Amino acid sequence: TSSWMYQPPRAYNDTNYGTWEKRARANDDFADIRRSNIVVVFTLWPSTTGGYHTELGLAVALDKEVVMVGPMVNMFSYLSVIRHFETLKEFMAAVQAGEL
Repeated sequence: TSSWMYQPPRAYNDTNYGTWEKRARANDDFADIRRSNIVVVFTLWPSTTGGYHTELGLAVALDKEVVMVGPMVNMFSYLSVIRHFETLKEFMAAVQAGEL
């Protein structure tokens, strides 16, 4: 469902990244989350934009199944509706076992 994976990477503060493009990408990301059955948030690497924090909140608010892979990054990471895996290996084992 993630359309952002097929777009060229850009830093949020890129001066060539205008308001219209930022708004279009934000709307696309929001639509992706609304369409999804499950939202997987990877916190193994630092966010370059802080976007995954917003995506996590949207997913929780929309009652999506939410999985976090990596360290807890703030107090909302501890919400009981979020399934947590410390490592990518643990997450992949759950996927392969059909738990997700």
